[in-house]
Amino acid sequence: MKSGVKVIDDVIDIPEGSSILILGATGSGKSFLVKEIAKNFLYQGKAVIYFSYEENPIKVFNSFKENSKLKVVNMFSSLVISDKVIAGKRIIEDLPGLIEKSSLVVIDSLNELCIERDVTQIVKTVKDVIAISYQNSSMLIATYNTGSQETDKVIDMIKYLFDGIIELGIQPSYPVDVRGIRIARMRGRKYISGWRYFSYNERGEMEVVEPEKLQRRS
Repeated sequence: MKSGVKVIDDVIDIPEGSSILILGATGSGKSFLVKEIAKNFLYQGKAVIYFSYEENPIKVFNSFKENSKLKVVNMFSSLVISDKVIAGKRIIEDLPGLIEKSSLVVIDSLNELCIERDVTQIVKTVKDVIAISYQNSSMLIATYNTGSQETDKVIDMIKYLFDGIIELGIQPSYPVDVRGIRIARMRGRKYISGWRYFSYNERGEMEVVEPEKLQRRS
């Protein structure tokens, strides 16, 4: 399955129904990446569910073109009320009723779940979400902001649940607009695991940056 993002599709063909965890520090481009993947699914006429924990869901909705196949679920704040988004309660309560005929489920991000629940609860929640998504033949993509010692330990304990791990990073040795991406793991697929580099053009689109064209900071 093609994600529609060149820096990923050049190195791997993701199996349908996979569960993917995208890791990276704040500002590394995780939310932008999942939105680009979601836009590609929508462009192909596939339905998308987007659980928005860390960004105002109205803002998330407005970042897409109006599309009847997009469902944005408000997990951000009970004060957000809009006919553009769906009021969320708890992800396991909401997902079964929303997922029918959806090809992609996005959780952005897992940080809040790691804060509000203990490891046993988080493992159960993630397993249930993966199970529901797989039964529906949906791809699941979850993001996580690294940088907190406490919650990073939790994520390290649940990584094994996901089929694939994608890491994003800000590259300190290169110009500020250059970021890195690598496939850290993908079950059932051969892949190139080295870092690839990308930046954003004037239209806000991701562009591959070839290593030989990079100039290190002095």
